[in-house]
Amino acid sequence: MVGVTWPSAWFSASKLPSIDFAGHILSVGNKANDADEIGFLYGNMIVNDIIPKANVNRLPLIVLGHSFGTQLAGRAVFSKPVLKTSSNSTAQNPDLLIGLQPAHSIYRFTKKVGLEGHPFTPDPNLRTKVVITSSRFDEANPFAFWSKYAGGKTGLKKARESKHEGDFDVTSSDTTVETVPHKPELEKVLLIDSEQFIFDHNDIMNKQVGQLIAKLIRQYASGE
Repeated sequence: MVGVTWPSAWFSASKLPSIDFAGHILSVGNKANDADEIGFLYGNMIVNDIIPKANVNRLPLIVLGHSFGTQLAGRAVFSKPVLKTSSNSTAQNPDLLIGLQPAHSIYRFTKKVGLEGHPFTPDPNLRTKVVITSSRFDEANPFAFWSKYAGGKTGLKKARESKHEGDFDVTSSDTTVETVPHKPELEKVLLIDSEQFIFDHNDIMNKQVGQLIAKLIRQYASGE
């Protein structure tokens, strides 16, 4: 297991709510850029070069991220083509990418060019299964009017539009962990409407989300 973490906002250690709130709002652009930069370089090297070379037994490779961490994880997975290594073409691809409440635009997965581009458009040569969670209760940054956050209600609404049927397979709002469907091929991004068990942006360290992660790994990365 390899983990990457960093403060997701300026002044996040402040005990003053007003200072903490201001730091969160003012640092969104900076922290989003950090996620892209770290994922493009260091995350990419870890996921697509270092781990595959060390994984001599070809154990399943799962990439998991939350919030800006989903941005880093996505950048790492989808930036493999820029690596100039002798083993790049034959190295193991990640089996599964799980994005919990992504703090990036839903358009990153589509061919529509939003303000953040579309760097996560599925690559047929990659074969990595992609699953993300989204909840209408996620209001991580209500002031980010420029981005249809994939983890919140605006991104969820966009993903359900008919013009994106070829990009997303969206579950119904009454989906529970037990009823999350199994899509054997999973050629689209599976977007799980998680309003039944995620009630806040950071509400991901609960039993239901743990069960969900385990279920997704069994379904898409363990050969079962």
